[in-house]
Amino acid sequence: MSREDVLDKVRRLEKLPALPEVLQRILSLREKDYSILNLENIISKDPVVTAKVIKVANTLYFNPYGREVTSLKRAIELIGLQNLFSVVLSMVIPDLFPIEEDSFYKELFWKHSFVCAFICKRLAKFCCNVDTDSAFTVGLLHDIGKLVLLIYFKEDYEEVLAYTKKGLPSYLAELRVFGVSHDEVGAVLLETWGLPSVISNAVRFHHNLVDGKNFDDITGLVHVANILTMLSGFSYNSGILMVILDDDPAWRRFKGRIEDPDYEIHKVFDDVIHAIDLAEISWSREW
Repeated sequence: MSREDVLDKVRRLEKLPALPEVLQRILSLREKDYSILNLENIISKDPVVTAKVIKVANTLYFNPYGREVTSLKRAIELIGLQNLFSVVLSMVIPDLFPIEEDSFYKELFWKHSFVCAFICKRLAKFCCNVDTDSAFTVGLLHDIGKLVLLIYFKEDYEEVLAYTKKGLPSYLAELRVFGVSHDEVGAVLLETWGLPSVISNAVRFHHNLVDGKNFDDITGLVHVANILTMLSGFSYNSGILMVILDDDPAWRRFKGRIEDPDYEIHKVFDDVIHAIDLAEISWSREW
């Protein structure tokens, strides 16, 4: 199967999930319409998302004093308008790609994705000119192409998994089997969803920083966050453990902007527990 065969099939997949209406409506809001009332009206139309948003607002990350939140309005106030799209995105995306119970990726994929999203968001605050909402979004969706390949090309992906178990990074295994890797497949999906090109392009190039110089900050951000996520224990194979962060071109760029890089990297890993809390709420089937 050639690269173009795979991409053409992805573009033509009839069952490929569409971006949920709740997200489409939030995306369509103009800045002046982005208010608690308007967002409450949109989210309340979806009882599952409403319940999950309220549960997120009761987590330690957003509610450190533990005062119980029972209303959607209060949940939105606690989460904050600038975080709300990211939270809703994280609540609805896992339902679009149900992973089989016995899959190698069942929990690992979403834990990896949420940890990467949190790391992207934290790094964006102190080392690059990327808004935190875009940072979280690209972190959460950077590997979404894996699920497209895993679910819609299941038999062929077994060969990819066999290579990864031998230590070959997944994107190289995908190139060997499909002629294309999850980063480009994911970018094609995000383009069909109408997400901003800055997001889809960062997903497309997060494993390939061109010549190591001509990449934008958001692409370098998700590239570094992906490495840190794997180094924190959420890796698809052991090969990434051989990476030396100081040799990475994106990290070298960002490190020069940080007063105390070692301290900030240490703080990055404090977010892991919050990321797992959010991941477990998002893939919950209790609703």
